[in-house]
Order: sequence, then structure tokens, then C-alpha cells
Amino acid sequence: MHRFAEADSKLRGLAVAIDSERVAPRLGAALRAAGVRHLEVTRCAVERLRYRRGTRALVLYAVELRDHRDGSLHPVWVGGSLLPGDRAARLARRAGRERGAEPGASTTDLGTLHDPELDLLWQFFPTDRHLPHLRAVAFPTRAVRAALLAPTFADAAVDITCTRYRPGIGAALRAVDRHRGALYLKVYPAGASVAVMARAASLARTGGPHDTPTLVLPRWHAESVSALAVPAARGRSLDALVADPAADVGVAARRAADALHRFHASPVDPGQTESRDAVATSARHIATNLAQALPECEGELGELARAIAARLPATEPRPTHLDLKPDHVFLDDDRVSLIDLDGSASADPMADPALLLARLDAAVLAGDAHTDRIRGLRDAFADRYLEQAPAPWTARLGPHHAHAALRVALYWWQHLAPDWPTRVRITLDRAWDALGRD
Repeated sequence: MHRFAEADSKLRGLAVAIDSERVAPRLGAALRAAGVRHLEVTRCAVERLRYRRGTRALVLYAVELRDHRDGSLHPVWVGGSLLPGDRAARLARRAGRERGAEPGASTTDLGTLHDPELDLLWQFFPTDRHLPHLRAVAFPTRAVRAALLAPTFADAAVDITCTRYRPGIGAALRAVDRHRGALYLKVYPAGASVAVMARAASLARTGGPHDTPTLVLPRWHAESVSALAVPAARGRSLDALVADPAADVGVAARRAADALHRFHASPVDPGQTESRDAVATSARHIATNLAQALPECEGELGELARAIAARLPATEPRPTHLDLKPDHVFLDDDRVSLIDLDGSASADPMADPALLLARLDAAVLAGDAHTDRIRGLRDAFADRYLEQAPAPWTARLGPHHAHAALRVALYWWQHLAPDWPTRVRITLDRAWDALGRD
């Protein structure tokens, strides 16, 4: 299934690094070699892969460690880096001088380890060479607490847990006090939070009428640690409603579709524009990435990317989320809210329903336990949104749905989903179908 890994001679440890069963004992050996003998690796699952042939592979692992001193179990994120030549070894030596694992270390203080046989560099959360301030937010310094936590919690004690982590790209952490008040902390590479905060300020400044959805935006910024604080959204996400058999998914889908259309029609300005050329570039980039994993599909992937680009017309840009998924839409009694607008832009609004529909199709393909309810949500959302959208908009659904299907196909590979080659091929067929319906 992972022939691409065996074929990469420059990243010699890749095949083992993306095999959960084979890599777990390697991580355990690296801990023991560093003198950390009280921790045992009981689970090491590959969660995500970012790969460029012969250049680098970045792997995210969900690891569970057992502390033999008291028998406790500790989940921890671990980032793995495979680099050609001796780059990983050099980074490991430099990291060892700065912060390496020590005997008796806690699971949050393991730092950086190196497997010389695989030439694999391990970084234990919150150690991340591309997110240098992650530790200061995960374990808040006094300055971070004053800037990000105090406006919500004053001096109350809070528990902070990581809800989403992508090594080198960013992390989202949830802070909760004893009254269950919640706040999300988002950490970015050094300097990157400034642009996100500027986009949020533009969205807030140009907010639409009262009946447009609530945009859940960052409210506090700590530029020194490249982090933002975002209030928790009210209500429940579409994902949560699908899982609740008492919830009417048809009603939820229609409310979400109405709110999204009002957002697209509103005067809100995200402060940046995404052109059709950006979509075409994205399609080519995804096709190139997927061709590394499935070289036998390289010709088809290139043809698909060209077909998407050729069918994208020039449009009048409208406010667009650009990363819409079921857990980005929240509903409560009287409001619909959109979260995670970091990448929002003035763009073709059809990108949003196309991506949401493609992701709902993906949940069905993955065999989600709530398949029938997901289909009901999908169909009700599509019907309601398309009946409101102007005809010129709906005519553009095809190429955007095909681009969204490409994004889903990339997801199957990057997450090494069960039987991912078959899922990728099914999803590519859906992309072609979408273009045929254009």
C-alpha cells in the first residue's frame, strides 16, 4: 500500500516511519537510549503525513506512554521528521544542546530525540522547532496569561488541552475553568498571527446585517508568542447534531444553508482576495502531491487539474470561508455561527458548499456510523443552498466540487486512511463526475 515509501532512496527510514506497528518499538528504543526508562510506548499511531519525494517527510503520531512509576497513561503528540543526508542528525545535535530528554523527564518535557538508524528526528509536544512559542502557550507564562487568559478567566485556574496539532504549522488548545467556561488558544509560526488578527479585524469592522451568521473571531492577541485567543462558539456543531438521534438534521441543514448564503451575500470583507488562478494553482499542487503516492495516476491527475482550471470562470468575489466543514458550523436556538475563518477571503462563494458537500461525501465513504443521517444532512443542505443561489453561481458548482474532491483525495493519502489508494480513486471518479455535471 505504501510503495512510494519503499521507492524513496533518499528518505531511507520512511517505510518504517509511516508503519505504526514497526515505528512504535523504534520510539521506545529512542527513549531508552536517552536514559528515559520509566516510560513505555503502549501506542504509536500515524495520524498525518506531509511528504515531498526525496526532500522531506513530516509525520504526526498519536502516542500513548505508560509511566511505570505509577502506572498512569499519558497521551502525547509526537512530530517525526525525515530529512535527506545528515540534516536530521545535525538538528538533533543542536536540539540536544538546547532541550533534550533527560532521565526522569515528564511526558511534557521529553524534548527532541533521534533515531540514527532511521535518521528520524522526534519532537514531543510542545517541542516544535517551527512553533517556538508553543510551550509558552501550552504552559502559560505570566505574560501569556495576562494577554490571552485573564480577559476571560481573570486569575482562575484553567486546564489546557491540545485539541488540534499540525507540527510546524499550528496548534489549537482548549482552556477550561471549573465553571466550564471555555476559550481556544491558537498558536502559529513566529510572526504569522499578525495577518490572522488583521483578517479578523477586517471581518469584524465590516460585519453584515443582524441576520447574517455570527463570525467567531479572535479577540485577544499576544504577538510576542504568535498566539490568539478565540471565544468558544455557542451551540452545537453540525457534526454533533448528526451524532444526536434526537436532532432534526434536515432542519439543521436548512438553517446552515440559509446562514451561509446570507454570509456570501453580505458586505463582510475578509481583507484579502483569492482569485480563480489560486484555485487552479491549488489543483495542480494537489495533483502533483498525489502523483508521488500513485505514480500510475500521474497523467489522469494532471488532466483533472487542467480540466478544473479550464472550467473556472471569472467571478465577482464574495466573502467566502474557504475551509468549510461540519465542525465549523454551530447552531443554537437563535443563531448560526461560523468558526475558523483564518483562511477566509473574498472569492467565489461556491467553493464553500462544494467543500462541505465533498467532506460529507467523504464521511459516507469512510463508513461513518451515522451514514444515513449524513446523507440526509447533505441532501437537505444542497437543496436549500442551491435553490437560493443565483443561477450564475450554481453553474460554477462543478469545477469547485471537483477541486474539493481533489482536496479530499489528498486527505485520504496524508492521513494514510485504511485502503487509501481505493478511496483516492473513488474520490477522483467523483471529481470527474462533478465536472460532467457542470
